[in-house]
Amino acid sequence: MSQYDLKKLKLLASGGEANIYEIDAHKVLRVIYKRESNNKNTEENVYPLLEKNRINVPQIYEYLTINDQKAQLMERINGKSLLGEWIRHPFAEKEQMHEFAGMHAEILRIKGGRDIPSLQDTLHYFVTHRQTDLRSEVQNKITHLYDRLPGGNNLCHGDFHPGNILVSGEKKTIIDWSGVHTGNPLSDIAHTYLLMTCVPKIPGQSKIQYFIMHKAGTKRANEYKKEMQEQMQFGENEFEQWLMVMSLFRIYCGLPSEKEERIKYIIDRENLL
Repeated sequence: MSQYDLKKLKLLASGGEANIYEIDAHKVLRVIYKRESNNKNTEENVYPLLEKNRINVPQIYEYLTINDQKAQLMERINGKSLLGEWIRHPFAEKEQMHEFAGMHAEILRIKGGRDIPSLQDTLHYFVTHRQTDLRSEVQNKITHLYDRLPGGNNLCHGDFHPGNILVSGEKKTIIDWSGVHTGNPLSDIAHTYLLMTCVPKIPGQSKIQYFIMHKAGTKRANEYKKEMQEQMQFGENEFEQWLMVMSLFRIYCGLPSEKEERIKYIIDRENLL
């Protein structure tokens, strides 16, 4: 088993759950620092399933434990994010969204195994271990709504957005499977929709710039929803119900800057629960 001293490695990126260190031109070391994710073997279980279904993901060379933190020695993808490609080619919007939705639908049609956690397990953990600014009675209404919605055992990426797709030539590789779980496909579609509508404020950005970026994100999100409706066939009412559930999910695990917006979204529609 390989041994690495993190103090001697170059930090390439730091995400919400893990740090990425440079090993060489072809390999990186992904070290999971988030305690809630550190005890899972989820990614070890899902990668063989993804490869079997021919989903393009980085190759994992070795699973390690470094300073009591789980880590993966993995393929280095020298590419740019799909989001960057969208920005560079704004007039190919229709084709871009069709391809993006198709990639997501391909994942969502895969059946998961018992060794992959379910959305139900994940939500239950958040409800019992984390506090929110949302009134408890509203939170309870949403969890009861979730219990009434159709379940499922389909594979859900858990963080599917254009920033988690790397483009290298003609190849597109889907990264960051730390939030993968099983559930109803519509839950992951609603989650991606919320991710695409969330545009974080950049320091120094004017209100007008933020307004334009937010409008553009919402426009893209609605195009994505339309594509997914054509590919996966679902109704508007059920989608709206999943938006409520996944808004609660984002309050627990989303960016601090979006939580106020998610709470407002739920409160404004409380009469629908």
